[in-house]
Amino acid sequence: MFDCRQRKRQQEEIFDQLRCGVDSPVVLNDDIIVFPGFCDVHVHLREPGFFYKESIKSGTTAAAAGGYTQVCCMPNVSPVPDSLQNLQVMLDIIKRDALINVSPYGAITRGEQGLELSDMRQLAPYVCAFSDDGKGVQSEEVMTAAMEKARSLDKVIAAHCEDNALLCGGYIHDGEYARLHGHKGISPKSEYAQIERLKAVPRYGRKVPRLPHFREGERQPYTTGQARRSGRDMRNRSPLSAAFRPGYKGGRTL
Repeated sequence: MFDCRQRKRQQEEIFDQLRCGVDSPVVLNDDIIVFPGFCDVHVHLREPGFFYKESIKSGTTAAAAGGYTQVCCMPNVSPVPDSLQNLQVMLDIIKRDALINVSPYGAITRGEQGLELSDMRQLAPYVCAFSDDGKGVQSEEVMTAAMEKARSLDKVIAAHCEDNALLCGGYIHDGEYARLHGHKGISPKSEYAQIERLKAVPRYGRKVPRLPHFREGERQPYTTGQARRSGRDMRNRSPLSAAFRPGYKGGRTL
């Protein structure tokens, strides 16, 4: 990083290029590259409710230090943003403490319990998308209703794909690392089953829900191109925890 105030000529050069709508890195010399602000569409700012894990202020401070000017925060907070009243609690904290732009997700279901839809219509103007991140919606009927409602509101569903009936007490990816170290693995089928269900939802058109998590290094029900377009996010998937040991043959590291 450098101090633009001490480098007026470089500052003017940057601003001239940014005013022209540049959407790629600006290379000033071998040592200085200016990027457009980054956006992370999947972050966990655990406030309200769990500020001791991550507050909006601490999370956005870290994001700003890393060059992020926009983040989208998941709804695993308390109260869950499943109504306008609950969401307002988060919006007030964002207005007070956020150092960068923060766009919250609304919950798909009340309390992220998967039983009945949240107030999606009321939430829609104030959220970037809908997700029950961390919990898969188990009911096909509820998920179909959510996708239909999201389509009518021109909003995205970011689906946490996980079939609880197929977890079988596992807590780590069911791969070579788990087998070698005696860990109880989670079968990839727990994810693929719900992905197949989402693909088969009738009347949803050609839109594919965004899939915040699913594994690489295994046979996928989507092609690589479809997976990329679906917005996959591998950062917190368990195969990465094993990726740094010698001879690891799993999915790509990020």
